[in-house]
Amino acid sequence: MELGRVMGRVWATAKDPKLAQTKLLLVQPVDFHLKDRGKPFIAGESCDAGAGEIVILARGREATFPFGLEPKAPPLDKCCIAVVDDIYYDENA
Repeated sequence: MELGRVMGRVWATAKDPKLAQTKLLLVQPVDFHLKDRGKPFIAGESCDAGAGEIVILARGREATFPFGLEPKAPPLDKCCIAVVDDIYYDENA
């Protein structure tokens, strides 16, 4: 799992039918200090996240788990699974 900041939404009118009810978000990966790292990407959304919020992301097959098991699962490799309320990070721990 990793952290990301939601930058906005992505709309796609022509897409896989399994994505029909799935909201797509543009996400910027961030580190524990909330500084940008890497390039933005598109992720599915399962936790009602909105622009500017920090989210926890699942990657790979685990990204499809919030949507049910095969053959119902959408073709995703990243998904926002939680909205972060607060981060406590102690570099000395």
